[in-house]
Amino acid sequence: DLEAALHLAQGVGQGLAVLGGDQRRDVPGVFIDQVAKGEHHPSATLRRCRAPLDSRGPGRCHRAIDVGALGQRYRARDTTLCRGEYLAAAGAAAGIGLAVDPVADEVGGNTLVDLAISYRANHLALHGRIDQAAESLEHARARLDGRDFDYAAHFYNCVLIANSVVSAPETSGAASATNRTEMIRALGRSAIHWGILGIVSIGAAATGEIDTARALIDETESAVQNDADDGLPDLLVPYATLAWALGSPELAARWITAVRRSPTPTANFVFTIAYRQLRDAVGLLDENPLDNATVEEIHREAADWLASL
Repeated sequence: DLEAALHLAQGVGQGLAVLGGDQRRDVPGVFIDQVAKGEHHPSATLRRCRAPLDSRGPGRCHRAIDVGALGQRYRARDTTLCRGEYLAAAGAAAGIGLAVDPVADEVGGNTLVDLAISYRANHLALHGRIDQAAESLEHARARLDGRDFDYAAHFYNCVLIANSVVSAPETSGAASATNRTEMIRALGRSAIHWGILGIVSIGAAATGEIDTARALIDETESAVQNDADDGLPDLLVPYATLAWALGSPELAARWITAVRRSPTPTANFVFTIAYRQLRDAVGLLDENPLDNATVEEIHREAADWLASL
């Protein structure tokens, strides 16, 4: 009913604010049951979360839905389909096109559709269907153009960064710059979680712009110091991205293999998509770097390499 729709819309509207304060680990009032995708060894298990909407907005759940405000790590089966995928499919079946419905906008309906479209792109990218993911992202872009930056736009840019990291690095870099600028404007620099900064640094690294990438990676590393999570193995992905962009596929493969062999999976969808893009581009090493070093030592190795550039 209308009351329920308005309640849901209020939760969606709080999306960006949630990323900033004490509720940073909350799921923004997005649609629903979702599953975090972690890149890990084949024994990965499935976990689900529920996002109830109450008077204080979204309910608590794991941070992998925050697309950046992330730390707790959950694994999922690659075959999982979540309600976001169903919503996107339902929208397509109902004939939802590029036009934004002004009536639906009053109750947050357009934001939900925008999120669903980008989530569908996220799901496709996770499964290596990059061209189809790009088509969904283009659909989302056409709907978002000319509108205020909100959580749907943030999520769109995050997926665009990861999906384009190899195939269109300049696009990835541009989305990175937009997300960082708008998130600083919305939340302030100090409120941005390391996960968001890490995603932004991946996009910058994809362009091969050393100074920009170094600044953003350093900013991410500093933010990790203020979090209970050590950020690994996710923090290796920006370094591997930059190594690949600078023509050092051997280094990129070493660090990507360390991500794959890490005892802890990647924390969220976006890092996982970027990891898989790089994995397909440079391949995995036969030898396991973690046979002779810890993930922390590999991380220091990557940081020393960046400092030497």
